[in-house]
Amino acid sequence: MKSYFSFKPEHFNNNGDQGNIDVIGHFADLQNVDLVKTDVLENADFVLFGDASQAAMKHYEDDLGDFVESLKLRLENGLPTLLVGSCFELFWPLLTGVGFERSARVSEFRSVSSEAGVILGYRNSTVSNDDFIINRGFVGTTFFGPVLSINPELLNRILLEMKLEPARWTGQEQALVERVRSDFTDG
Repeated sequence: MKSYFSFKPEHFNNNGDQGNIDVIGHFADLQNVDLVKTDVLENADFVLFGDASQAAMKHYEDDLGDFVESLKLRLENGLPTLLVGSCFELFWPLLTGVGFERSARVSEFRSVSSEAGVILGYRNSTVSNDDFIINRGFVGTTFFGPVLSINPELLNRILLEMKLEPARWTGQEQALVERVRSDFTDG
């Protein structure tokens, strides 16, 4: 059994970010491993803070602040964590003391090269640097939605850090991922 923690999934899911848990759950299930929800971040094998509206970020501001120290430990140890969009923008400077460079808001499909391969995603952000940061299984990104579903190398990194086997895609799943990835690069 493996566990996950997701902060307020009903509000931190602007673009389907909670789908990342479904992807991990799917491949865990194929390995006969149950993925169960925990309410305690420190006990979780995987942690997700999805993208949220400005109103939700403001409403949960104090609650989010309570997670900084635990997230610092996860970052230092490279534990499987995904900070998406607005949560990445909030937490990263608090975790590292390093702020972001800002520019006019850009909404676009983008790819970045990383130690986890070429990462594709959609962003809508004023961050002009650092679209994607990784330390072993700890990932922060301006890309939102179910990024693990279209980035198999990144998914495998998370699965391996969770002590699971790499994803075994069916031919149909693999073809779909390749088609979506080619749409990003051809678009």
